[in-house]
This record gives sequence, structure tokens and C-alpha cells, in this order.
Amino acid sequence: MIRRIKINAWRQDADFRKSFYIFSLSKIIILVIGILATLLIPAAVTHRQIVTENWFLNAWAQYDARAYLDIAQNGYNAQFPGGGNYAWYPLYPLLIKIFSFIGYDLSAFLISNIASFIAIFYLFRLVKEEFGNKIAKKTILYLSFFPTVYFLTAMYAESMLLMLTVMSFYYAKKDKWIHACVLGMFASMTRIQGAFLFFPIAYMYCRSRNFNLMSIGKRSLSLLLIPLGALIVMLYHYAVTGNAFIQFSTQAAYGRVLAAPWKSFETAILNIISPTSTEYLLYNAFNLVMALGFIFLAVYSFRLLKKEYGIYFLISMLVPISSMTLLSISRHDLVMFPAFIVMAKMAEKKKYGIALGVIYVVFFALLLFFTARHVNEWFLFSVV
Repeated sequence: MIRRIKINAWRQDADFRKSFYIFSLSKIIILVIGILATLLIPAAVTHRQIVTENWFLNAWAQYDARAYLDIAQNGYNAQFPGGGNYAWYPLYPLLIKIFSFIGYDLSAFLISNIASFIAIFYLFRLVKEEFGNKIAKKTILYLSFFPTVYFLTAMYAESMLLMLTVMSFYYAKKDKWIHACVLGMFASMTRIQGAFLFFPIAYMYCRSRNFNLMSIGKRSLSLLLIPLGALIVMLYHYAVTGNAFIQFSTQAAYGRVLAAPWKSFETAILNIISPTSTEYLLYNAFNLVMALGFIFLAVYSFRLLKKEYGIYFLISMLVPISSMTLLSISRHDLVMFPAFIVMAKMAEKKKYGIALGVIYVVFFALLLFFTARHVNEWFLFSVV
């Protein structure tokens, strides 16, 4: 069925083909920048880790990718730097393990990139059926050149989470609740944010029953599958370590602890006022701007989109900003797909379209810089 839909979409929908080409172009640019940054920037001035002997794949195995590969190869363990690899969820490394006969690194790279194209396909279909071809095409455009979209190419779980989340929404829109909830369960086994899909999907289900308690029915029990995924992860952690909450103590080692959302903004502002380096100042300023911008988009989404998108978007924003830090917020923003629909809707007005065009010129430059920096774990700026 999926194959037939995909072939028909390709043959009949010129806008879908254009969106596919746009995303492919973005992917090619990212890969080329990754290759050039790896070959042209001397290893002596980078912090690049040698994770795999394949120089091309090694560029995409930096930072958190090492944890996913370590889980796939060695399971959850305390030997991973930073007190263990318990903070990372198991679905993505499990898939890496399943297909490791082609090599752990190649398996991780292919899974991430294939999942990203599936995500784009379903996102286009979802937005097209909701808002039309024009908005769908712009949504893909804005996602394709977002400054951190290179995480959909790297050996990270972002592609999996985006794919599963969008697919869950798509099948919920089709009233295929078992499909939507199983996909939501897999999303909550990919990252804890996936568990919060329960709220928008539950809202959609109740709306389909006209919010009538008498007609909710036994099928509503399938909604419990969504948070069940995160519960399974915690139970597995308990079986391995005797501590069901070890993921949170591991996160604390990286400065992430549960806190009121405004505490993250206080931390970012303090780091801007008293930075340890020029880069750290700019990085915190960028994260602060992105967090504020996406909060605005999340609130504005209730005006432009159906409530389920706003519910998902707002909760998705609250999770990372309630961790005492805004570090990596732009990576978390990447999977909040309603943001890109909001941008596409806003761009219908000429003045907003021009403003977004200017912003995305800056975003494109940042995408090139961030990609080069990521593949090298490289800090460009000197200490103040």
C-alpha cells in the first residue's frame, strides 16, 4: 500500500517531486560540506574523534552518534564517557544492531538518511491534505535549509523521531488509531519527547468522537501504547542497572536537570553576560534567539493550525527548555515539524515571506558553518 501511494505521488504530483529534489539538494550540499570540511581542515586544529576507520562515515559519527554506536555494539554500559550511555534511547541503536552485518557505521548512516526521506514524504502528504500543495512545498523548503538539518544526515535519532512523529499524525488523521499509536510507541522508544505524542493523538481521537465520553470506546486504550514505549525503556534500564531512572542521572552529568522553563533562559543570559569564549557567547545567543523564536511559533500555531499541532508543538518546546539549559535547542527544534508549517502559512503574506527569505539567507550560511563544525567537533573562535 505504501509503495503504491509513493509511486502514484511521484508520478502525479509535480510539487512532491520538487520538494523531493529540494530536500535532496540540501542533503547533497550537506554531504559536500562534510567532505570538504573533513579533507581541508587540518586534524590538528579539530576535536574530531576517530569513531570509524571510514573517513567519510566518521564525519557523521561525531558527538552523540558515538553513544548510539556504542549502545548498538556494547549495549547499555557505564564505561561510556560521562558516566554511561543510558541517556540515549534504544530504538535507533537496536536498528543499527539489526543491520550491522553491513557495518555498524554504514547501518547507522543509512538508517538515518532513509528515515529522513520517509519523513519528508509523509510530511508532504500530511501538509498537502491539510493545507494544499503550496504550503506543503514551502514546509519542506523551510525544513530542508534549517541551520541544524544536517542532523537528519548524521548518525543521530532525529530522522527516526521526525519520521515516526509525522507518520503518527498522518495515520491519526486517517482514523487509523492502532497505526498511529504503535508509531507513537516507537517514537517514545526513540526519545522521551515521543511519549508526549499521547496528548495530541488523544486530542484527535476524542475530537473524532465529538468529545463525547459515552462514545470514546475501548479503542481509546490503544492510546496507552504511546507512553508504553518510554515505560519499556525505563523497565529495560531497571533490568540492566537496577535503576529505572538512570537516564535522568546520566543527563544530569551533562548539565540537564528538571527545572522551571525560565531557568534555562536565565542560564543562557548569564552565559552571554559572562562568556568563557567568543564562541560560547555567540552559541548561547543563537540558542536564546532560537528558543524565543520557536516559542513564538508554538503560540502562533494555535491561530494558524489545528489545535493538535499546537499541543504537540508547545509540549515539545517545554520538554527541552525545562532542562536548565538551552544547549542543543536548535537540534530539538528540528523535529518540531509544525514550526515549518507555521512558517509556510506565514509566508502567504508578502511581508512575512520577505522576512523569512532574509532569515533563511542567514540560516543557509549558518547551515554551512554548523555542518563544517559538526563533522570536526571544531571550535572556531578564540578564547576571550
